[in-house]
Amino acid sequence: MSLRLLVIAVLISSAAIAGQVPRPAPPAPPGSPVAPATPAGKGIIRGVVTDGGTGRPLRGVDVRIQGGPLGLFEARWARTDAQGRYEATGLSAGRYTLTATKVGYVTVNYGQRRPAEAPRPVDLSESTPLDKIDFSLPRGAVIVARVTDSFGDPVRGVAVRAYQYRFAFGERRLQGVQAGVSLTDDRGEQRISGLPPGEYFVVASPPRATIRGDAETYHPGTARVEEAQPIRLSVGEEAHVTFPIVSVKRARLSGMIVGSSGGPLANPSVSLAQSYLDGGGSRLMPISPNGTFTEENLPPGEYTIEVRTPEWAVQRVRLFGDNVDNVVVTTKKAADVRARVTFDGAAPPTDSVEIRPAFPGPICGILRSSCLGGSVGLVAAVAPNDWTFNAQLVGTGVLRLGRPATWFLKSVLVDGKDVTDTPLDFAAEYAGKPVEIVLTQRRAEVNGTVADDRGQSIRDYVTVLFPEDEDQWTTFSRFIAVGRPDQQGRFAILGLPPGKFLIQAVDYLEPGEERNPETLARLRTGATSFSLSDGESRTVNLRMAR
Repeated sequence: MSLRLLVIAVLISSAAIAGQVPRPAPPAPPGSPVAPATPAGKGIIRGVVTDGGTGRPLRGVDVRIQGGPLGLFEARWARTDAQGRYEATGLSAGRYTLTATKVGYVTVNYGQRRPAEAPRPVDLSESTPLDKIDFSLPRGAVIVARVTDSFGDPVRGVAVRAYQYRFAFGERRLQGVQAGVSLTDDRGEQRISGLPPGEYFVVASPPRATIRGDAETYHPGTARVEEAQPIRLSVGEEAHVTFPIVSVKRARLSGMIVGSSGGPLANPSVSLAQSYLDGGGSRLMPISPNGTFTEENLPPGEYTIEVRTPEWAVQRVRLFGDNVDNVVVTTKKAADVRARVTFDGAAPPTDSVEIRPAFPGPICGILRSSCLGGSVGLVAAVAPNDWTFNAQLVGTGVLRLGRPATWFLKSVLVDGKDVTDTPLDFAAEYAGKPVEIVLTQRRAEVNGTVADDRGQSIRDYVTVLFPEDEDQWTTFSRFIAVGRPDQQGRFAILGLPPGKFLIQAVDYLEPGEERNPETLARLRTGATSFSLSDGESRTVNLRMAR
């Protein structure tokens, strides 16, 4: 059976769409009488949580346990008593990560030494309780932000958030650091609490339907990110900042949609999206029969014109008070891709398989839901009757497996050539050629230890694994991973494809930097090289200079 997949893609140079993986549903509150989805085991994890400043025990701390045989979005919870002690029972054997949370304190992953550092896993057996999995929570820093208008009067109902720069989707970009949002009160103030020490950029986002032309504003009062000034916080520090929200006059946007033939499209579906750091919104944009469009009275900000049918295009425009006219958006036809799914070394699953196109690129965030098979229909459900499907694809990207989770992507072959991790123009490279998607249940792994230059064991570190081939240093590369040591000081990186790898141990690596080509180029020097065959388990013991 053939199913047709309509894919929205980016047509700006070699860039393509990227975005945000859908967030999991919120877990049940700690202590709630919800029966676990995973059968209970006999394993036990215990520990003590203390105040990082005083060393005194902390009561009422929620400890979340994830991993092992628990589902992807499933967790177990424990809460500390008056002596700061917690105990999680009924766990099956496996590898877990733990997180401790309390209002007024920094949320800390077990083994975390720096803000946003990946957690250290713990290996649990059901025969012996795992004791002394302890936490020390530092007091959270606070930013009290007061937002005013141009006269210095408070502005109510504005969302204020704190951001930090992280490397993601091919570039360093501002990433939010706290969940949820609240609005400024009648004093124009909002408290952002529980922050770890570091450097933050504070952004005030006005309501989407503002009538005053208020723009998304960065401290100390600018609509341009390059002019934003950071706020530096130490442990437990409370910083007060006041800045005016920027008002910019509304503007006009006009232009023309031009099809691949050079003329207007018949009945095109075009949307206009306004993008914010925390998301955005879109609506259909009327297009005249000759392909022209005009949008009046638009508030300032980042906009994206997206053509969905009968051809595809995406173009980004910035409006900051001045009219932008004569914008030309040129579309492309989609490629008709015919693919066959095969299964290596095992009988096929009984349910359908989801194949998702992924579009890495530096403009990720404009259409976030389209990053990796999001909510706009970027999924081909391949039925088990003949394991083939048709898909209309456009843009530059790769193909990825959506489900089932028990299978892994081994290779994508286009006309017999392996292109699994090579972003290609679908129209130019896939159309009219035989495409085979090979799935497997065999995956390789690497484990080992790290010692210093005197041979002494190191118990806390980060291992960075990446391919020798620089062409595979991409956003969605399956060959890049990081590992953290368990309570015994041993790391394990699971679920790897076969290939030639480099691995380096470092004291700390900022999250996301493992996919920064500049960082990998530095780590190449002194890295250990090795090869993995299909399904191989290899031990690699590393040295790290202190």
